[in-house]
Amino acid sequence: MKALEDVYKEAAAYRNRLGSWVVAGLETHVSWPKRLQLMEFGGRRFLLMPREEDSLPSIALLASDYGLTGEQARSEIMRFASALSWRERRKIDIVTWGGGGRPHRVGILRNAVIANYLSPYHLPAVSNERAQAALAFYREGISLENPFYAFLSCYKAFSIAVENRRERAKWINDRCEKIRANQLSRGAKRLEELLSSNTDVGRYLYERGRNAIAHADREPFVNPDKSDDHFRASRDQPLMEELAEIAIEEVFGVKTLSTIWREHLYELEGFSKLLPAEAVNAMRGGKAAPEEICLCFPTRCLILASREANRSSLGVCQLQAIDRTEACSSLTLRLRLERRACDWS
Repeated sequence: MKALEDVYKEAAAYRNRLGSWVVAGLETHVSWPKRLQLMEFGGRRFLLMPREEDSLPSIALLASDYGLTGEQARSEIMRFASALSWRERRKIDIVTWGGGGRPHRVGILRNAVIANYLSPYHLPAVSNERAQAALAFYREGISLENPFYAFLSCYKAFSIAVENRRERAKWINDRCEKIRANQLSRGAKRLEELLSSNTDVGRYLYERGRNAIAHADREPFVNPDKSDDHFRASRDQPLMEELAEIAIEEVFGVKTLSTIWREHLYELEGFSKLLPAEAVNAMRGGKAAPEEICLCFPTRCLILASREANRSSLGVCQLQAIDRTEACSSLTLRLRLERRACDWS
């Protein structure tokens, strides 16, 4: 396991490689790492470059490593940015491109959100082209500052998932309770306003949102100089954003990070390679592994605690028992802690 300093050194060494680089300069609300960092996605290694006084935070890809043209490399970077934007639910707007024999920095500074380290986990590397397009429109929608076009992009993401236009209004109305469950979200607050006035939400978002923004040759249409239209679109956009998330998750199976944490499926990751696929699938569905499936574990294993890129050993443990009930499968381990402090620096 690599310590955080090792991760930084690896990224710095990778940046010094000569080749055909493509660099995307960003304006983003994601907490961007303060130092160079590598992240793997879709079989590629992406170099995350921090912001500096005269440059934007950037994503760089060594296109020559993968035999990619400049256009192909830009597409790979955009797909990575869409996956990251989906996981973080934050703006990632690619505002400029650069490249060359080395990953030179581009643009000017506008982003102000930084972090020590950006988690490399739970990025949705989808292969379905419609799902990829939906994630791209979603990223565009939450990245645009203009509420009209932001709403329209989120509606496009939703419509790619829900293909039958005649079913869209009903589909939206059927998901109202799901949105209301998160009472603190902006989308839920806007939904309550609409429902309190007996509005058909699905029809409203189509006619007063999608159609009014996309067309100006028939009523109703929005006027960017009318403050009422601007304010209404600003309130409607978070609701459309949440509907796009639900549609992408339900139709394409691309889970939001909140769903991942709520389901606790990440806790299976450390065991999934030790278990038969049938057992893992059962437990992912909230069931115990079937009795006819043999569960075999090492009698001794090492427990590691992690924080960011740091890994610290908690000691070697001995397997005592495996129990299966109707609701779960459980392990009983005896752990002998090592007498040394974990390094959380």
